[in-house]
Amino acid sequence: MTLFLEYFPHDLHDWLGTQIEAGGEAAERACAMVEAELESGVAFMNFRGLLHFDGHFQNILTDGERLYFADYGLAISSRFDLDPDEAVFLDDHHGYDQAYTATHLVNWLAVALHGYDPDSRRAFVRACARGVVPGNVPTALAAVLLRYAPVAAVVGDFYRQFQRESRLTPFPLEAVREVGRVGRPG
Repeated sequence: MTLFLEYFPHDLHDWLGTQIEAGGEAAERACAMVEAELESGVAFMNFRGLLHFDGHFQNILTDGERLYFADYGLAISSRFDLDPDEAVFLDDHHGYDQAYTATHLVNWLAVALHGYDPDSRRAFVRACARGVVPGNVPTALAAVLLRYAPVAAVVGDFYRQFQRESRLTPFPLEAVREVGRVGRPG
């Protein structure tokens, strides 16, 4: 047996925090790379029938040039031997990874840029979703917030309902599709 290991020096949470702290062009370049890499990484997995289900920034590694998804403990794939209920679940959740990573990016930026607590962050995300341009935020980062805040607002409401009301709350795929660029793989 041969084992190949590759070292990725940072998780996305820590690396992006350093870039945002640096500010200016470094923050804008980093955010553009993260946005593009999240989209392409999720599209790559989803096109192949794989849903990650846990794409938060401590489960994504980076060398500063690319993103590498890690920790597939919650993943599900169309290539698995799924029973009928699991197959329906998989079909009902296409778009989840796109929505999750977009939501995580928006929420992460809201906290990194302003230090918001959950209630303030929710209000900020809702304002961005309505098109209110966030103040004291570099233009490129504001554009990312405005682009994905509508999805983040819908997904945030889903999380709250799922956590506080019922674990049977269905993922709002149609609502997410209506407000964002989230859809089926391919």
